[in-house]
Amino acid sequence: MVVAVVPFAILLSLGFSDIVVSRGAIVSQTFSLDHLTNALSDSLYWTTFYRSMTLALSTMALCL
Repeated sequence: MVVAVVPFAILLSLGFSDIVVSRGAIVSQTFSLDHLTNALSDSLYWTTFYRSMTLALSTMALCL
């Protein structure tokens, strides 16, 4: 279980971080919700989420 949780936690922390990289090294890493607000305000993400959920629910219904 640790094998799955640790990479997910790292990915989640990177999603909420504003990272500044200089010469291949992380200079600063601050908490930010800018990435989340940009994703939620873009209609492309909502359309993709809707299509994915429609496909998943249709597949589940066919399997039942």
